[in-house]
Amino acid sequence: MSSQSLKSILDEIGANYTVYRKEGKYTFPVRYNLGEIPIDVLVFAVESKEEILLLAVLENLKKISVENRYNFFKTLLEMNYSKLKGVGYGIMVASTEDELLVAMGSIPKSFLTRELFDIVMDEIGFATINFYANFVYKEQMEQFLDREKIRQRVNDFLIKLNMKPMSREAFMYLLTASIRFYDAEYHYLISLWIERRWVNFLAQVFELNQFIYLSGMSREDALLNLLLDNHTLLGASYCIVSLKEKDILCVNTEIDVRTLYFENFKTELNSVAKGIWYLLAKYVKRIHAEFPGNEVMNDWLNNVSSTLETLGLEHEIIEGNRVLVKGNVTIGRKSYEVPLEIYKEKEFLKIITKVADLRELGVDKERLYFTLLQATYFLGDGKFSIIGDGIYSETEINLSDLKPDLLSSNINGVINGISMFYKYLLPSLEQGTPVPWTKIVEEYR
Repeated sequence: MSSQSLKSILDEIGANYTVYRKEGKYTFPVRYNLGEIPIDVLVFAVESKEEILLLAVLENLKKISVENRYNFFKTLLEMNYSKLKGVGYGIMVASTEDELLVAMGSIPKSFLTRELFDIVMDEIGFATINFYANFVYKEQMEQFLDREKIRQRVNDFLIKLNMKPMSREAFMYLLTASIRFYDAEYHYLISLWIERRWVNFLAQVFELNQFIYLSGMSREDALLNLLLDNHTLLGASYCIVSLKEKDILCVNTEIDVRTLYFENFKTELNSVAKGIWYLLAKYVKRIHAEFPGNEVMNDWLNNVSSTLETLGLEHEIIEGNRVLVKGNVTIGRKSYEVPLEIYKEKEFLKIITKVADLRELGVDKERLYFTLLQATYFLGDGKFSIIGDGIYSETEINLSDLKPDLLSSNINGVINGISMFYKYLLPSLEQGTPVPWTKIVEEYR
């Protein structure tokens, strides 16, 4: 599929855009809905030589009250890893009066299509809703704790999705759903129930003994692999529920009622479906036999491996369906080898490497976190995040868009995070001097 121009896509979606300063820079308003609360943001679409940068301006941090800036910045960086896919939170310092918190993502110019544009905008929408639900309208979200109102919202969502419950009892529903597995239709039951703080989804897939038989694994290996896959599934997880003296293998997930809106509800239902599809494709070998030549869930591994070979990058497949890639970063006159991990999370390919250990850095943590959010704005194909005690440089690619040039660009974006941190950010933090953003723009944008 050939790439499109940014202007043609904005015309196609009917965006009410204006040219910002010069051709190639556009702004347009977008409305998202957090429950019944409308969220209006201004989106900047900036066309550079190599990429399209999309960013939604969320809040001016100089004009809102943040009780603890240290915890606030740290939480945003943690959310960059745990909540957001394909986009990240960053800070754009426009002037001494403006510290603009933005949700941002980028698309390589040569890959720009309406489909990719919509995907990134959807992820920016999720990041926007996530921010306002957790920080700005946190108290208002308490209204969603009324179980009767929650039930009405769930009823509305089910009607919108054309899902008619088989049975309904107080705050519990029994639903039927199906997924296509090649030429077959696989039907399953979903129990949905409402608690005070959570809307829960539980899909019954197999009796445990039946799954073990179909998988061809020992009982211990089957359970171990399910536990390992809980990490890669992200939004959903495998669990075992005892029903009528039988152990049932299930897929479950949940939504915090404070963030219960239609898009999130639909996403969690899709997470359950993907968890079931993954189970069938990866483990149920006797079903594979009916579809010869299809090693489904290994396809992405094979694609990544062959793409890395095309790029001439040394790599190996390691435990847990992960790919370890050897990258190189130059700092000063020295070149260092750095390990990058690539693994699958839902429909995204995650590329990540550890930059530093927070416990070993003798710098002011509040300024560190603020600087990392600022630096994320300049990373393009990457973002900084915090996982536990570590600072990470990472990015994501939609699996359907996996191509050599795009993978190479995103790997470079992750490596640039290491380079930027040790060449510019850390020295400035240690010496208490201003970060040389002009040099960073010249080198990384």
